[in-house]
Amino acid sequence: MRTCRQVAVVLGSVILSSGLALGQAKLGPYVVDSSGLKVGHFYNDVAVLLFINGEPATVAADRTGFHFTGGGVYYTVAGCAGTPYLLTDPHPLTSMFADAVFTTDGVFHYVSIAAASPLMYASAKNIHSDGSLSDCIEVAPPSGPINLAPELTAPVPPVVPPFQVVEFLPVSPAPATATFNDVPTNHPFFQFIEALYASGITGGCQAAPPLYCPDNPVTRGQMAVFLAKALGL
Repeated sequence: MRTCRQVAVVLGSVILSSGLALGQAKLGPYVVDSSGLKVGHFYNDVAVLLFINGEPATVAADRTGFHFTGGGVYYTVAGCAGTPYLLTDPHPLTSMFADAVFTTDGVFHYVSIAAASPLMYASAKNIHSDGSLSDCIEVAPPSGPINLAPELTAPVPPVVPPFQVVEFLPVSPAPATATFNDVPTNHPFFQFIEALYASGITGGCQAAPPLYCPDNPVTRGQMAVFLAKALGL
């Protein structure tokens, strides 16, 4: 079983209404835990969208936190040996994304949709609703094909339920002194630029002397850095 180190939890929302295409999807309200830590964005009242190492997947959750859900781990050979696979067909409640499974050992089990393919499976293990795995179940003759992708795993980040939905998150308080020579404390965007710097999203446009260049245009390359750092991709 392959384990990925980093999980950036961004509970995303894709809100589709009449005439609204997927490319016009909008993020919903923020979800925070009991300490006010940003968990991400609200998806719906039964599931949230997680970006785990850049892969989107839905996981059951509500105010009490992430939920253990049933499911299964599939194998293309007998004896539950070799590569474990997860089903990639979207769940009816979330419809667009593969499910991630939250288990009692504090792990997310997820897949990359790009790696999915129709496969026959010869054995499987059920994931019980309490987050435990069943014994190996042999399937003879092999069943399928069904859409499977290799299972990936990542640790669940340290969030503390209950989860709450808020419309806006407060920006970090402005420091007493300016970091950048060209963004003084009376600059209209001082608080916001300092928040980006403090979070590690930007280091400015020049180190010596420290400058942010607030009026410069942003290139697509720079925007990629901003977004990747902000979302933890």
